[in-house]
Amino acid sequence: MSRRLAVWIVLLLAFLALLASSAVTAAGSDVSVDAPLSEDGVSYDGRQVQSGDSGKLVAIVPVVGAITSGDSAVGGSSTGSEDVVRLLEAVVDDKDRIDGLVLEIDSPGGGVLAAAEIREAIREVRDADIPIVAWMRDTAASAGYYIAAEADRIVAAPTTFTGSIGVILSYQEISGLADKVGVDTIVIKSGRLKDIGSPFRDLTAEERQVFQSVIDEAYGEFVGIVAKGRDMSEAEVREIADGRIYTGRQARENGLVDELGLRRDAYDAMAKLLDVEDDDGEELEVVEYRRAYGLLDTLTADAQPAIDSLETVGRVGSLLAGERPRGPVQRIGNGMLQLEYRAEL
Repeated sequence: MSRRLAVWIVLLLAFLALLASSAVTAAGSDVSVDAPLSEDGVSYDGRQVQSGDSGKLVAIVPVVGAITSGDSAVGGSSTGSEDVVRLLEAVVDDKDRIDGLVLEIDSPGGGVLAAAEIREAIREVRDADIPIVAWMRDTAASAGYYIAAEADRIVAAPTTFTGSIGVILSYQEISGLADKVGVDTIVIKSGRLKDIGSPFRDLTAEERQVFQSVIDEAYGEFVGIVAKGRDMSEAEVREIADGRIYTGRQARENGLVDELGLRRDAYDAMAKLLDVEDDDGEELEVVEYRRAYGLLDTLTADAQPAIDSLETVGRVGSLLAGERPRGPVQRIGNGMLQLEYRAEL
């Protein structure tokens, strides 16, 4: 079976699955849809998850999966910084209607730049005098905590995994494998550090120090953000910021979290910030916003894993056959060989 035929079969199956899913959703959905938000030509649907009589409207912005640069995955497996930034900008633009923001975080971490972009957008929300509550679900670690630290209040479940305050840069060194399969690497460069991080040779002491200096700088910024957001000294943060994860209960004890609770408690925390009578979160109108995707976007997302697998087989075969990789960055397999590197939170 050719790769092209396999791709078309996957697309057809994805289309049929989408039709079935849409039918089930249409039959079982009884949740009203609020007025959508839009920014830079991108629309975000609003789903009302709670009605209230206080006259206060709270927007929920979910951050689910790995935090990456660019757009979010259609299936919700990762959150793109550009999507979140656009949505937060739309919230600020609609500040006459939206009174508060709940960041619903369920993320193990992500890229340094992506997290920094989201954090900057969160600061703009705060500058617009819109109170923010970060609600941590199963996981809000590393970059997930990085963005939560900007919130006015942080609520976590006792069993939430959070913390993991640190920065990591990693890649695979496969010179031994290359020797076994007979792959030679020819490097012509203009500076001795131009091929730093090559997977085909060991790091030199100088290169390791270069990487370490980058990580240390990013870590220092992370510590400073947590210290400012949590009203702690940097020394206090460094004592607990050794990369380990904490449960929600442990994070409450060491000052990384304000209170323990679930969704209802996050609403109550927001009601308190908004001076709602009796701090009753049930009096809030709550609308969850997610990006609105078209049919083509959904079909492409459903088929992409299979397409990636087919491309992987072709690329591995080409490499072992001695063909030159196509493009400046090639990923082979599920991270087995990745000719790029980046720091992650």
